[in-house]
Amino acid sequence: MGDAAEAALCSNAVFTLLNPVIFTAPNQRLYTLGTQAGSARAVLRIAGGTLTKAIDGNNQSGIVIQDIEVDGNRTELGYQAGEALIEIGHAGSDQTVQNIFAHDTRSWSSLHIHEGRVIEGTPQCQNATIVDNVIGPAGTPDGRWADGISHACGNSLVMNNLVVDATDGAIVVFGAPGSVVANNTIVAQTQTLLGGINLVDYAPVSGNYTGTIVANNLIDAQGAFIKVGIAMGPDVWSCPHTVNYGGTVLDNVIQGEHFGYGYAVNGVRDWTVLGNSDFSQHVGTPRAGCGGLPDPPSGFQYQLVISSTLQCEFSEARITYVLGVSAPVAP
Repeated sequence: MGDAAEAALCSNAVFTLLNPVIFTAPNQRLYTLGTQAGSARAVLRIAGGTLTKAIDGNNQSGIVIQDIEVDGNRTELGYQAGEALIEIGHAGSDQTVQNIFAHDTRSWSSLHIHEGRVIEGTPQCQNATIVDNVIGPAGTPDGRWADGISHACGNSLVMNNLVVDATDGAIVVFGAPGSVVANNTIVAQTQTLLGGINLVDYAPVSGNYTGTIVANNLIDAQGAFIKVGIAMGPDVWSCPHTVNYGGTVLDNVIQGEHFGYGYAVNGVRDWTVLGNSDFSQHVGTPRAGCGGLPDPPSGFQYQLVISSTLQCEFSEARITYVLGVSAPVAP
């Protein structure tokens, strides 16, 4: 199959995989014929062995993955260390993942958009479009967590996705300078979620979040505990004492009765956080880590912030490594 070849799958077809589906040339397309959504999607299901990756779209620009279900089959096969359920990016740019249902990854992430080579803080991968997808469940809250979307491709769009019952980060932004992460809905229904949207990783772009905008997302601790709603800066997540720079977080909403920390900022410069809302109930008991004992959780807290603009609701607090916060025990 060459450039622009298409694999049109029949509606309701189920393909069991012992090896990943691999894109072999630019502009190829994988989709379900004659359907837009729902139960009519064709299914790609991992069948066994040590396989964790169902789709490999690395290094092929212009590819499209659309209108399919991708099942990691973790409930049957169990956890397996390895690559994400769907891997795209690297040297591939202008890639699209739209209207898919990806769930039960066996490994660390459901959808990984890899940065490729990084030169002076700029990723090789550019202009991915990740829209209208349903992701999750992903991982288990027993230390074998998994992300929903792991995004590191520059100048990309991550929009109108629903992420349900991820356990590590629902959407993790690895710098991805110039990207817009907007209008996504994140829900914790039955599994503890470490972070709703994470902007904490210094690698792979040396803290470069310039032009990265996180806006108009909804994060809902509907039925399970969320430890941090939007985590900004490396020291919220761990204790590297590095600094991320250039990000913007606007007009997001957190809600639900099972929330730990809301908007947590620690280890940023040239950062903007404005217009965000908190309708959640903050609960949980902090646990001492590498930064001592954090302060109790609330909606808007900051620690190390340099040359930045924060909305007036923020108060200064000790919030280094807040992942030790535990949910209250139900009576």
